[in-house]
Formats: sequence, structure tokens, C-alpha cells
Amino acid sequence: MALNINGTTGISGVDGSVSAPAVTGTDSNTGITFPSADTIKFSTGGVERMQITNSGVSGTGIGAGKILQVVQATTSGTNNYASEDFQNTVVTVNITPVDSSSKFLIKSVLQYGVGSDDCAVSLNFSDSLHASGTTHPIAPMGDSGNGASGSNMGAYFGIGSFEDVNDLDNYWIGNLYGEFLYTPASANANQRAFTLMVRSSHARNVRFNMNAHYNAANPRDMRTTSSITVMEVGT
Repeated sequence: MALNINGTTGISGVDGSVSAPAVTGTDSNTGITFPSADTIKFSTGGVERMQITNSGVSGTGIGAGKILQVVQATTSGTNNYASEDFQNTVVTVNITPVDSSSKFLIKSVLQYGVGSDDCAVSLNFSDSLHASGTTHPIAPMGDSGNGASGSNMGAYFGIGSFEDVNDLDNYWIGNLYGEFLYTPASANANQRAFTLMVRSSHARNVRFNMNAHYNAANPRDMRTTSSITVMEVGT
């Protein structure tokens, strides 16, 4: 890793660290300004890292757009959901931010079956620190209607029904993927839970990680795994 500073330096190395008394000037590559004495530490544990200790360091380029951490949770739970309104599900993961101003890239894969061929499925994400944390979707939707009769049903991602397809609900298993780059309305470093939410047309049954035809002695009666992954993105 090369650090090019246009200014006066007096760098000495001690046990993997270099001390730079009276460093002044600007890094010609990043535009970071060093106004006074700094301690610059390097470590190599498979990855090069730079730590700059000085409350007066200014500039951009450190952490912005970088992935600070990745967390993932998987579940094979065969949970059933039947509601016209959003419900939190077992597809959930906790994350404690490294930085209080971070964004979060949320990705989820849902494996599911439907309890009837006229079941449309609407999905979104919830943030435990946003509003009530249970029913407030954080990703935008095309419409605000729920799964009740008399209006269309909004969704961030989902799938329409297969009405008129005979016996689709017997052994069919669907796969739905969604991702959303989320900027919290209230930024802080507290632990959050991000959770996949689901609702369905006419409150039809949505069966996570299995099809609708329960027959444990039949190899067509599959059992699957769903997941949710959250990447913390520096700003």
C-alpha cells in the first residue's frame, strides 16, 4: 500500500506501525488532508488495512461505498402465513452497525408453496427500529392496497396467482429473490433486525420452505431453505 503525502514527513517504523510526527499536506491520491501529527498503523492479516489516528484528518474516500460487514441467517422452518396484511416471518437477521451512518443492502431468497392456486404473494422488508418494526415496510411499493378484495395489492417484490392452473398447490415450490439498498430514517449504531414480511391475496396460505401437499412419504414433497443477507455499506 503506497501513501503519498505532499508535505513534510518524519516517518519512523516501530513493530508494524509507523509514526509520522508533524505530518502536513494532502494525500495526492485521495485528497485526504493531514493537518498535524498523526499515527499511521498498518496490519496484514490477509488484508491490508490502514488506521489513521488524528481528530483533525479530513477528506473523503475512507469507507465510502465499502462493505463493512456481512451477516446472513437461514431457516428451514415450515411456517405458514395467511394474512391480507404484512406479517413478519422467520426469515430474519440481526446486525449491529460498525458505523452509525451506514446504509444496508438487504437480500433475501424465499422458497415457498401456496395453499391455493389463486394465492398471490406480496413481500417486503421490515426494520425493527423503524416505526413499530412489525408492520411498516421499508422498501417502496407500487400501490398501498393490501390483500383484501376490492383493490389491487402493493408489493416490493412477489408473484401473481396461478388461478385456473389445476392442482398447482399440490407439489409446486416457488423461489422469490429481492434486494433493497436501505438508508435508515434514524441512523444509529444500535442492533437492528431486518425481516422478510409477507401478505397474500384473500389471506390465502403461504407455506415457507415446503409445498402445500403434505406427504412426508413422497419425494416430490420437498423441504427447502430460505435466507436473508444484510451487507453494511459505509457512507
